[in-house]
Amino acid sequence: MKNNFAKAKFRSPLKEGSHIRPFGNSIKKTIVGTLALTSLVDAFTILVIYLVVNSGPGETLDIEAGINLPTANVSTDLDSSPVVTYKEGNFMIDNKIVNTKDLTQALSNLREKTKSLFKNGEASILVQADENIAFDKLQPIMVASSYAGIRHVKFAVLQKD
Repeated sequence: MKNNFAKAKFRSPLKEGSHIRPFGNSIKKTIVGTLALTSLVDAFTILVIYLVVNSGPGETLDIEAGINLPTANVSTDLDSSPVVTYKEGNFMIDNKIVNTKDLTQALSNLREKTKSLFKNGEASILVQADENIAFDKLQPIMVASSYAGIRHVKFAVLQKD
């Protein structure tokens, strides 16, 4: 059995394609087909880069250190709403701590400053807070936003997989 395998001749398309006369002196021409993959790889690379750049939501949200956002089954993509952060007992707007008594005025100023971001002229804010914060700690932002003329208060959440 071993001898038969050692003496057997197997055809190799690469070997046949590399010679003008693959088998002895017989004049046979072998046709070798080649495929230029370089241009295909370039085209697919450009396609992948295009899809990566243009996929996903248009806005991103930087999550403050020490904040674990709650998860939700249903959520919407981010829009360009201004962000109000609640961390360590303080409300922060534009990375500045705002007292609870000054919250209405700060939100009014924020609404005036960011008018161009709102859809259909309806003001909205995005509240970023830890998932373990009690609602009564966030109630001042809800009340102050209604006094400031902000109609939509949204909460930042992470999408469940």
